[in-house]
Amino acid sequence: MELKESRFMYWILAVPFSLVLSCQPAGCNPVPAKVSISSAVLVKQQDEEAQQQADAVAAMYEHMGDEERMRGVVYEPVDEELIR
Repeated sequence: MELKESRFMYWILAVPFSLVLSCQPAGCNPVPAKVSISSAVLVKQQDEEAQQQADAVAAMYEHMGDEERMRGVVYEPVDEELIR
């Protein structure tokens, strides 16, 4: 008798739960988030700043001589154990 009562209780709980979920037809559909204009403008500004910094470094590198460029190169010692 307990088995029938517990099954009946599960069905009583399942029906309202399924009705609530069926009221949200787009609940499982993946919808991309809308991008606000301010965030798009912010990303564009950050890209422009990064490009300006890269251009400044490239211009500085062009004006350097060979000796100045070689001073910036760092030679690290190589572990001979790794080579073997």
